[in-house]
Amino acid sequence: MMVGVSIKEEKYGVRVGVIRSIKPMVGNELQIGIEVLSRTAFCVKAKNSSKIEVKVRNIVDSLDNVSANFTKGTANFTCLYVPEEYGISAHQTLIVPRLQYNKNDTFKVNILGTDMHVRFTETLERHENWIRVSYVEDVGSQLVQKLAS
Repeated sequence: MMVGVSIKEEKYGVRVGVIRSIKPMVGNELQIGIEVLSRTAFCVKAKNSSKIEVKVRNIVDSLDNVSANFTKGTANFTCLYVPEEYGISAHQTLIVPRLQYNKNDTFKVNILGTDMHVRFTETLERHENWIRVSYVEDVGSQLVQKLAS
């Protein structure tokens, strides 16, 4: 389970972490082990920029293989950008909602005001409703976008 951990002395600082263990203690207390994923994670806007063609089968109307074009994930969604941080993470990653994840697609993300197209390379962690992935900038799709405009 992903959690936000705040420190009383730091008024605006929240760390993003994952509960790794819960142990019962004497006196009806619990010891909770949390792995910190980032001290400085922040939200970024993202959008799936890959188009797919889907074969739609409508049994009720007795239609066979009606073809329709859909853009998967046309709505923007929010993910967490986890920067490289000394002692915590060796490289930058994204925490993506599981419903939006597709390893083969290209995503447009805006990190600190900079739009870039990225492709997921490795799944580092998978949970019920989110996935942490590494990524690379997809230069090929950016070139196609510039040529098209």
